[in-house]
Amino acid sequence: MANLFEKGQTNLKGEVINAGYNFVLILVQILGVNYVFSVETYPQSDSQETKPPQQIPVAEEDIPYLSNPPTKKEAQAYWTSNTETNKDGTRKGGMFGLNNLGLCGKIFIGDVVHFSVLENTHKNTIVQINTIDHADGTLDACCMKAYACQTPSRQAVVDTPNFCMLNTIMYVFVIARGLITPSVDYPSTADTKSIALAGGGFINGNQNVQQAHDAETEEEGAKAKTSQVIHTVNLPQRTDGTEEPRYCTFSLIGEDGTVKTFGMDRGRINNVQTRYFGNQDELPIMYKATDKVEVLAGFWIPAKEFLAITNNPATTSGRYVAWIAHQRIVQEAVEEISKM
Repeated sequence: MANLFEKGQTNLKGEVINAGYNFVLILVQILGVNYVFSVETYPQSDSQETKPPQQIPVAEEDIPYLSNPPTKKEAQAYWTSNTETNKDGTRKGGMFGLNNLGLCGKIFIGDVVHFSVLENTHKNTIVQINTIDHADGTLDACCMKAYACQTPSRQAVVDTPNFCMLNTIMYVFVIARGLITPSVDYPSTADTKSIALAGGGFINGNQNVQQAHDAETEEEGAKAKTSQVIHTVNLPQRTDGTEEPRYCTFSLIGEDGTVKTFGMDRGRINNVQTRYFGNQDELPIMYKATDKVEVLAGFWIPAKEFLAITNNPATTSGRYVAWIAHQRIVQEAVEEISKM
């Protein structure tokens, strides 16, 4: 299948028909033929298995219009709220940063974008958005670089948790997170009580999986100051998108009282590389995190204590797990380590 666009094309335009976390879905018409593709804020990694927009026509009746999309104002209010669940009962997970809505918080459903093509890669088409005709009738001149692919990319992340046995107790290394805005699973306002496994994050567009593991261990202080043998246990890849609400569909009650939806279920892939130090007389000393903004401190806690944390304010021990999936990872890792 041939690519839809060629390097150097200009004076292209498309209508935004859906939007979500750092992506918009765009409809273009070329020589009377409809095409639909995704445009995203960040470049895709090979793990996301994307490809540039293709010459795949879409019949008029198959264009994936939303039946009742929210206005930008409604979506912005919902996006930045501390709401824990969507109207359909699925998990939203609290506040998101406004710059992650659609493209950089500027482009949303109903807008018409004018763009040119800068480059094609095996993963995406790199475009430059020049002007935006907003749904409210205003015009916005810009020079925004973005990444187009055939279908919205799934989330690709790594986690590199560290475990150690001390006095018959299994410990896991965690970090206290300090964010300007709460993380996706955090119940209300951010503070130092929000903890997460150290060594986790996105696979960036220029990284393979191992490079992402290595980068995240340094960034979040998950690298030990030791020369002792470390046992590596790779957990099976997970592709369950329900663990990551940012890459799912959102639903809300609009100002007119109706249920409105936007976004789409995009899926995810999670690569977990567990590092186990074995049975030691003392817990390993870790290097300091290079990220001084999101990482406030790193420390070891018993795995059972981490698994017992609940994000229910009525029963919490005073800490919150920033990413609910981390408890599942710890449970699976402890089970695998016990087989060694």
